[in-house]
Amino acid sequence: MPKNVNWNDLSDQLKHKCVGKMNFVTRVMLRSTSRNERKLVDRHKNRFEFVRIEEINGFPIGGVTVIPSSEKSENPNQKSIIKEQAIHLECENLNYHRFTLLPFLNFALKTGKIGRLALDISDEGLFQEVAKAVFRTENSKNWNDFSVELKLKIIEEMDFKTRSFFRQTARSNKNLVDSLPIFIDYIQFTGSSQKNSKQCTEFSFKIDNLRQPKTFRFTKKSEFRRKILPIFLYVLKIGIIDLFFCHYVPDLIDELVGMFYGWEIQKFKIRHLDFVVSRRAMFWFARNSDEKVLEHFETAADPFIDFPIDNLLTFPSVHNARKIEIHESYKIEILYAIIEKWIEIDASTGSTVIIYKPGNYYEISCRFEDRVIYEIPNEKILLTTNNPKKQIEIQIKHQDNFDYFDSVTCQIVEIF
Repeated sequence: MPKNVNWNDLSDQLKHKCVGKMNFVTRVMLRSTSRNERKLVDRHKNRFEFVRIEEINGFPIGGVTVIPSSEKSENPNQKSIIKEQAIHLECENLNYHRFTLLPFLNFALKTGKIGRLALDISDEGLFQEVAKAVFRTENSKNWNDFSVELKLKIIEEMDFKTRSFFRQTARSNKNLVDSLPIFIDYIQFTGSSQKNSKQCTEFSFKIDNLRQPKTFRFTKKSEFRRKILPIFLYVLKIGIIDLFFCHYVPDLIDELVGMFYGWEIQKFKIRHLDFVVSRRAMFWFARNSDEKVLEHFETAADPFIDFPIDNLLTFPSVHNARKIEIHESYKIEILYAIIEKWIEIDASTGSTVIIYKPGNYYEISCRFEDRVIYEIPNEKILLTTNNPKKQIEIQIKHQDNFDYFDSVTCQIVEIF
């Protein structure tokens, strides 16, 4: 005699095959036996020719009628739909309504594909809610069922906070979120905030669809590592940043940059880098900024310390920037170095440099004496380059009685 086999001895694969052969009534009875069987049955879809939900005996959802249908395969290429006997549940008391009818209805809506739906409910609000529930059930899908293209479109509609939470759910979701850029108005580090009497550093950023900037304050290196560093690296990684601003913060910023100074990080998409506080940190950001994105580089020189302009110009992101501004330079050699670099690399037309408080007009004229082709004393100088189609135009502003000027603007211009 064949050995008796208990249901619990069957493999999950065989159980699923058995459930697939069951009609709707048998499935309802099986799922009521245990929690495991309920989970097993709920993974299978049901088909209903007709579903009716009606108001009976004072209950807004007091009666449910379903007509199940099942597919019968006579051969591999043909399928026919077989209608089963109608099932009608009608409640007369609260216990039956709560523990029998509603669970049955939820199961039918959750797993069923409905051909025709009839709602006989007088309450308009409840009518709309039931209709929405059926619609959601009919069209619901698991996130993992969506195509990558659809997932990316959904993520594009998420705000920054939702993206931040969503990327923590799974590595695949993290990679999807990080593949889409976010446009950031600015990122800034500032110190000694007027909003806070304590000596502290503020890290803040504003995204184009946020009304208010996000601001975080910290006084210790450990606070930065715990609260600021993860979100700071995240916005640097995925952001297209209009302005990165770092002025006059405590010496702590140099230590903070040192925490990830040796890391290999993808190039930052920063359009305007305005960095004054630290030579080491400034070099790190200049080196890691994408030269194809950085358009404007701005900093300030210390009048008491030699400004490392030669080292700074080794970074393509700096010498290829469309605009360079250096405040409080007090040294004309900074301007010389930039002009000579431009001539060496044949800088593109429209490249501009503005140097504040650089020196004396006659120093410029004498330094590039062999390249001067046109000159208006104390106002304008035109210099030749190695490219016969380009010139360097130097304009002087606000010259004082000692021939020193507040600023000088140099630009690569095209010869027509």
